[in-house]
Amino acid sequence: MADLTLRDAYARRIIKESLFPIAGLPFPPLPSDDESKQPESEEEFASKFEQYGEVFSKLNMGGAPVTESAVSGEPASSQRPKIGIIGAGAAGLYAGMILESLGLSFEILEGSDRVGGRLLTRKLGDGENDYYDAGAMRFPDNPTMKRTFDLFRKHIDFTVENKKLNKYYMSTKADKCLYNDVSAPSSSLAAGAEDVFGFSVGKGGTVPAQYFEKGFAHWINLKIDWIRDELKKDFNGKGWDALMSVDKYSMRSYMSLSDTDPSEQTYPNSVINWCETLDVGTGMYDNALTEAVIDSLEFDYEDGVEWYCVQGGAEDIAKAMAKKLDAENQPIMKKRVTGIYPRHRLPFLPPAGAGADAVEKFRSLTVTIDGERAPREYAHVINTIPLGMMRLIDTRACGFSYALKEAIRTLKYDASVKVAIKFDRRWWEEDPYNQKGGKSTTDRPSRVVVYPSNGIGGKEAVLLASYTWSQDALRFGALVQGNQSQAEAILVDIILRDIGEIYDIPVYILKKMVVKHDAWDWYHYDYTCGAFALFGPGQFRDIYPEVTKPAAGGLLHFAGEATSANHAWVAGALNSAYRCVEEILVHDKDVKRLALLKKLWGMVGEVDHDNLTRQVLVGIHESSKLAFEVPEFE
Repeated sequence: MADLTLRDAYARRIIKESLFPIAGLPFPPLPSDDESKQPESEEEFASKFEQYGEVFSKLNMGGAPVTESAVSGEPASSQRPKIGIIGAGAAGLYAGMILESLGLSFEILEGSDRVGGRLLTRKLGDGENDYYDAGAMRFPDNPTMKRTFDLFRKHIDFTVENKKLNKYYMSTKADKCLYNDVSAPSSSLAAGAEDVFGFSVGKGGTVPAQYFEKGFAHWINLKIDWIRDELKKDFNGKGWDALMSVDKYSMRSYMSLSDTDPSEQTYPNSVINWCETLDVGTGMYDNALTEAVIDSLEFDYEDGVEWYCVQGGAEDIAKAMAKKLDAENQPIMKKRVTGIYPRHRLPFLPPAGAGADAVEKFRSLTVTIDGERAPREYAHVINTIPLGMMRLIDTRACGFSYALKEAIRTLKYDASVKVAIKFDRRWWEEDPYNQKGGKSTTDRPSRVVVYPSNGIGGKEAVLLASYTWSQDALRFGALVQGNQSQAEAILVDIILRDIGEIYDIPVYILKKMVVKHDAWDWYHYDYTCGAFALFGPGQFRDIYPEVTKPAAGGLLHFAGEATSANHAWVAGALNSAYRCVEEILVHDKDVKRLALLKKLWGMVGEVDHDNLTRQVLVGIHESSKLAFEVPEFE
């Protein structure tokens, strides 16, 4: 636990508990948490494979571990078949970087005409700050994001010193907000402040006085602080029990139905709506309470944690990653995958007395691509595209269990819409506003205005004029119909009206300063079908074990932020890519490259090697019985 974040420990515990009742697989006993040292050397990995030898044999995977040199001096393509990577976002590119360092042959198939996936920077001019990030845009330098900053510093040379990283200002003293048609400094939302917004019953609102007086944050913390405290004191004991006791709740249902916490009361709906409005997007309190608890702990670090943004836009991260790949490994663009099919099934009878039916092993996967007549064949495939998009690919032959199909179908990807407006000058930085970085929040349709941390004091004036999530984004998304559409003209008018109310600026004055705008809706983008993963009550415990084990006889692996404990962050995409590479090496029993992986790329906290080995073996066991060859590819 000492070197793990709480989210890492949470993920490991969930996997460990999911692995107990595996019928027919003679697993050795799991080491205790105190004894669970992660293997690093070839000898330690070989020893682990010996412990699981009976299971490998039962699954038609007998034989000694691979011990040939991982870097033999021969071209990688001459050593073993290629690995296919679907998607050239952060996870796909990172998987490629790792595979290349291990001397493994691969190719990356990207459906669109650009690298980056949800690392997307939209340009509104040719100036160095004429852009906004439609996707990921800010990165806290804390333990949870360690792998992201390792990528920045060790691999793509993004630093403050070379001006590729800028300090990101989450909030400033100048921040203003607009609620119930009243504009005031954001400090007016603090506990004990006068009710200038009219939230309380006494001022014509709906929040009872005894709740309003202590501030919205007090009532949120009162519901979850006791769980946080138990997790800090005894994660694997009382802390875990406390967390699992509330896993069935959303934040909204817990606030409205549970009175067994220190608050000793349920909250009226008016109080819950007040808390949600000031805390997150509309409808986001319907997501899992456990996610809110773990998130709050992950960012409960000492004061002074710095946030950063990328100068030039976060898409530059993906471009820099692609540049690190050799010429022959550059992503192949406009290759939209339409199907994945197992091939080369080999019959096998288990040893006498093994007590199992005949096992049949797949040796490769065939991938079909829109517009290509001939399919491509790979030893393994790493899928990195969002699970909502993968559901549109033909995977019926890959042996997905019902639980995996259900996980892919039910996992929620939240909506997100961003609208940027380019003005003729950075008016928000001028007197009397003096808004340099930070944000404004409102209950109006625009919800959040983000003032750029890049280019402060400069001439380019691109403002992230509206950033919405969940229900707010779904509604605004209906108006995202193209820059020249009447719908987007209405969208911009709504946003300018909201900004005008925040700063008491007539809309006609703001309109005179507008140069152009750009709007982006992730839910209706045909390469994502959503912005980022958000789990409902109980979902992470059920879904995470399913999407972190391979299918198609152990040859199809799932990456991307949704398959990581650190979902909705670039760090989650990177962690998942690392896990998939380790899955491949465990499947192939490649001790040389496993040791090299640890040496070159370190450890990923959420990935416990024993858990991962068992997940690989369970994935092979489950999917091999269900997978089949499609006749046209025989």
